[in-house]
Amino acid sequence: MLRHIRILERMPEKQIVDREGVLIQDVLFFGEDRVMIAKEQEGMLRDFQLAELDASGGETACDRFLISRYRTERPDELIVNKVGDPNRVRAALRVRGAKPLKITQPKRGLKYDLLQLCKDNYDYRIQQVSTHT
Repeated sequence: MLRHIRILERMPEKQIVDREGVLIQDVLFFGEDRVMIAKEQEGMLRDFQLAELDASGGETACDRFLISRYRTERPDELIVNKVGDPNRVRAALRVRGAKPLKITQPKRGLKYDLLQLCKDNYDYRIQQVSTHT
C-alpha cells in the first residue's frame, strides 16, 4: 500500500477540465481480457467500472462489447483506445431519428488525456487483481 502511495505522489499533478458543452461521453480502455469504462462528466472521469471481455475473436471482442453494452444506453460519444470496425459498430447502434454515435480514437489532446487516465485506472485495477490472486 505504501508503495502505491509513493507512486501516486510521484505522478505529475494534472487536472483535465474543459468541456465544450454538455456531452455525455464514455471513455473505454480495452486491455487483453478486460475493459475499464468511465463516464466523463464536467471534464472529470467518474464511475469507473472494470468489465470482462469475451476474448474469443481478438479485435472484434471490442466491437461485440460496444454493441452489447450500448444497445440500450447511448452516450453522445465513445472515446476508445481501439475498435475493430467503427462503421459496423455505429451501424449496429444506429437509432432512427437520432444523430449517429460518435466513436473517437484520439491520438493527442484532451480526449487522449482522458483515455490515458482511464488506462492508468485500468493498470492499477489489474495490478490489484493480480496481487490478490
